[in-house]
Amino acid sequence: MADQKLIDLSAVVAPVDADLIYTVTDVATTPTSKKATWTVIKAFLKTYFDTIYLASFTFSDNEIPTGDINAVNTDFVLANTPSPAASLKVYLNGQRMKLTDDYTLSTATISFIIAPNTGSLILCDYRY
Repeated sequence: MADQKLIDLSAVVAPVDADLIYTVTDVATTPTSKKATWTVIKAFLKTYFDTIYLASFTFSDNEIPTGDINAVNTDFVLANTPSPAASLKVYLNGQRMKLTDDYTLSTATISFIIAPNTGSLILCDYRY
């Protein structure tokens, strides 16, 4: 198989951990070949992508902010500060509220323009 051209190889199959992957490096100068197992490549990719994505995004879905829902109180506090602030989605009784028209945000505090009625349900989704 090592002497076969890529186009002559059989159908594509998913690699297994023990499979060797061959690469060619430094083609501009003297080509050298290297090999690595699929396990090593997966570990490298996981480490690389985890540092970019997992550390960057934490989500809060269907969070109920703290605060009295009594037709008087307008301020409700989230467990975390949304980051970016534009990621915050506020729902009052299932209807999505609009920033500045229906509420404002200051760090982790949502201030409704009109106090929610007693018995209302406030749910929030956001990244932080």
